[in-house]
Amino acid sequence: MKKYILDLTVTENLRLHANYVLLKLTSPSPLPEMLPGQFAEIR
Repeated sequence: MKKYILDLTVTENLRLHANYVLLKLTSPSPLPEMLPGQFAEIR
């Protein structure tokens, strides 16, 4: 699978549990196709 490097904006940061956070990310441009179960490295 091809890897992408994208600049995304965090629009929501929701703490689900002490060890889990749900981030909502947005992009001004269309995103590549993504499938369930894929991982993201966020810096």
